[in-house]
Amino acid sequence: LRSNLSYSPLAALELYVNLYITGLIIFYAGQLTKKLIDVIRTSLSNEPQYAHFTPNVNVMFAGKGSRIFEWFSTTQMDSARTYYINMFIKGMGGLDVAKTLMSGWPTINLSERVSADVKYEVSKGLALPADHNIRIPQNSMEAIEIIGEDNFYIIRASDSGEVKLKFDNAITTKMMAQLGQYFLQESPANIPFTCTKFSEFARLFYNITSQLYKLKMRQEDFIEGFRNMNIESYIKNMPEYRKAQQSQRENGKFDFVAPVIILEGMKFYQDCLLKKL
Repeated sequence: LRSNLSYSPLAALELYVNLYITGLIIFYAGQLTKKLIDVIRTSLSNEPQYAHFTPNVNVMFAGKGSRIFEWFSTTQMDSARTYYINMFIKGMGGLDVAKTLMSGWPTINLSERVSADVKYEVSKGLALPADHNIRIPQNSMEAIEIIGEDNFYIIRASDSGEVKLKFDNAITTKMMAQLGQYFLQESPANIPFTCTKFSEFARLFYNITSQLYKLKMRQEDFIEGFRNMNIESYIKNMPEYRKAQQSQRENGKFDFVAPVIILEGMKFYQDCLLKKL
């Protein structure tokens, strides 16, 4: 990455915010990609030729929301491409893990100019494999959402046994409804801080923005934010979560679910990043 631009304080703030939001999205996309490849490999476990299925990964953006990625790429394409590739691979678990999952570097389709028109595509169709001999299970077309964070576990009501979850475990509305009861996070007393995956993203964000764009935050500011995460309390106080609880009381339907790492990103953004900047 190279910085060829000097920024006013306001433009610098816009840069930091854009790289933070888009970087977290791409980091989570890397996590999702790992999950998806693992699911495909498991579904094809009886077919030896696909035992080590390693696809070419092509990351595309669609819809009005995709324009947030144009802010960086239309001004510094090379830097943007390198930044997002690094974030994507970090989300997958790092370079060593990525090498076992993908056939070569991922392609990140970034715009060199601001889009005049935005087309909408059906992402499920774009996600289908080109090799039609690969038989994807019927339920594979359901949306995949994962926790995105480590240090979570569930308590099974039948025998009160604990089941530890990894960051790429699926997350459901039922799990969210039981947050703090049967779906829990380890106590910070047992580990330095609970948001280990989010901290991996934040450390990469900090390293790049502080070295190249003179981010006006200290490592101590980030660590303080990690220690004060308390994501369970944050989620339960979200208006969307409270609305889902009310809906559950009224009609038995709890309809809120979101990746924990994205919610951690929202809390850190509101309580730490903007205030420190």
